[in-house]
Amino acid sequence: MNFISNISATHKGPLIKLIADADEVCIAVAFLKQSGLKSQLPAFIKAIASGTSIQVVAGRHYALTEPAALTDLYKLFQGKANSRLRLANYAGKDPVFHPKLYLFRKGTKCTIISGSANMTRGGLEDNIECSVMLECNTNDQIWQDGYAFFAELMSDKRSEKGDDAAIGEYAKFYHLQKKRNRSVKPVPDELEYDRKEAYRLLRHYYNLHEEEEGRNNVSSYMAVKNNSYVHSKRLLNNIANAQGLTKQTFIPMLESLISGRDPGRWYSHGLQRKKKKIFNDYRQFQRLVHYVKHNHHKPINEVFSDGMSMVRNVNGAGANYLGEILMTYDPARYANLNNTLVKALNDICGIEVNKNPQSYTADEYVAYCSLWQEIKREFRLNNLLEVDYVLYNAYKMYN
Repeated sequence: MNFISNISATHKGPLIKLIADADEVCIAVAFLKQSGLKSQLPAFIKAIASGTSIQVVAGRHYALTEPAALTDLYKLFQGKANSRLRLANYAGKDPVFHPKLYLFRKGTKCTIISGSANMTRGGLEDNIECSVMLECNTNDQIWQDGYAFFAELMSDKRSEKGDDAAIGEYAKFYHLQKKRNRSVKPVPDELEYDRKEAYRLLRHYYNLHEEEEGRNNVSSYMAVKNNSYVHSKRLLNNIANAQGLTKQTFIPMLESLISGRDPGRWYSHGLQRKKKKIFNDYRQFQRLVHYVKHNHHKPINEVFSDGMSMVRNVNGAGANYLGEILMTYDPARYANLNNTLVKALNDICGIEVNKNPQSYTADEYVAYCSLWQEIKREFRLNNLLEVDYVLYNAYKMYN
């Protein structure tokens, strides 16, 4: 058994040698690109000319496999009875295809390479990747298990024939996603704030709050706030589930939610100020709550974008109401969003976030939630509901 990495050498060299020398080659990779195929293509051509059987199955999830690379292989395999290209199934219910498995057989002698390396230049040469290379025999159980696994991936249950039609259909998805994939950054932009100083200042003003209230009282209050938001979730469920909701039945529900009489319940001057306008749009408000209840598990950007579209149809409500609803249903993922909280980040911490909650884009909100997650870790809090408490009360002391 040997260990391969792109630090001590690369995956490129061993693969070229094994492909050229094998009687049978089986490759299953999540991502296949021309940059990786280019280095292996001479070995593929030589192997096929000598009668080697080559079978490849490539993934299509995330649209990172290149149609051009698939087309190159399809043309290379055309008319070769013992070589096949398959494309992993990628419909909604299909599990994400993510193997990096290379099997080689020469007579009864076999080699298995498996690890993190896709057939891309990054996977085979440039990225920090590693794999284990194991030499074995066709009678060994590990070869039989690996070969059976590959056969499963090549079956109609897991993949389809990689012909012109299948590649063409996938190419539509690839080009649709291409711009989005290019916009994804592998590393964050350089931070525009001093993290250490930002959190020192936030902790300073929050400590002033603890000193004023008493640390034991603050801990007790946080527990009450957490428990009370459980009750707030029940109130939201009542609104979402209400059959034949009327304005008369809706008013006491919303009043109870934002009354502030319970110390953990929703409360801010902004929520109170325009509540009478919301009363008239109770159906749209119910639709918003119903949507969040049933969809909060989805990607944050999608839920926020849909939620903002809906909340704009509720006169008197805005990002502050949406933030409360999201955080109530899923305080592990969603951050509250109102003027006080964004001021706390800008004014105390010096972190430049969008100062207008109403104009947040989905991407800005995702970044905002990530920042809250960072504060949660820094202050060793349990959820974003507690981050809300820290920011709100630190800003009270600052202001």
